[in-house]
Amino acid sequence: MKCEEVVKYLFLFIDGEIEPNKAIEIERHIEKCEKCKARYILEKRFKERLSSLKGEIKPPEELKLKIDKALSRGEKLDRIKRIVPLALVASLLIILCFVFYNYRQASLKRSYQDSPENNIIEELVTWHTHKVPVEVKGPDIEKVSSWFKEKVPFPVKAPSFTPVKASLIGGRLSGYRPFPSVYLLYKLRGRKVSVMIFKPNRINFYGMKKIHLNNKDIYYTTFNELNIIVWNKGEVSYAITSELPIEELLSLVDMLE
Repeated sequence: MKCEEVVKYLFLFIDGEIEPNKAIEIERHIEKCEKCKARYILEKRFKERLSSLKGEIKPPEELKLKIDKALSRGEKLDRIKRIVPLALVASLLIILCFVFYNYRQASLKRSYQDSPENNIIEELVTWHTHKVPVEVKGPDIEKVSSWFKEKVPFPVKAPSFTPVKASLIGGRLSGYRPFPSVYLLYKLRGRKVSVMIFKPNRINFYGMKKIHLNNKDIYYTTFNELNIIVWNKGEVSYAITSELPIEELLSLVDMLE
């Protein structure tokens, strides 16, 4: 990816509204390009600063005094005549922005659910097959789980595969902002095992095989030569993928509570 493309998608990348493939390309470019890395840090800090200013910006006292003085000189009526149309325009703009925002969110949700490239299974496979950096490092299960608190709208509990000595390498946020998910990376006997945690409405079990294991309905399939297992637990869903045989992945799920 070239610098021009990184600049083009930089704000979407910072907002977490870009598909995984492009996000990976941008991350790799930023790691190697000092110019784009500097711009990324600047834009991200600027946005964080803007967010932190909510409620802090207040008009100067001098301005308040001038307004009070002008109103006391009989200009109150004239000012009202000028302010009312502006207030109506401002209200109309707010309503239009609200309508546009909801329409955009609904459209994005429909496109995300309808488009094959946005399917959670493909998202999981994309992260698994690419070497992507983690945002929080393992192997501490509790530390990694607590890092996601308030970052996603659902509880996160990283699975523990202690009996088979599967080590948690770390985790990161995944998915578009309206549909966040959690990506966790494990190593088992030198092989990658990827786990995704997400809201249940992001998965379609159509075409998957189903078995009942350890009081859980388990769905499994093969995608791009990777074995994938999905199951629901409370208000979240888990998906696990690896090159390991499906029987071995099922045994990993079986050892969980």
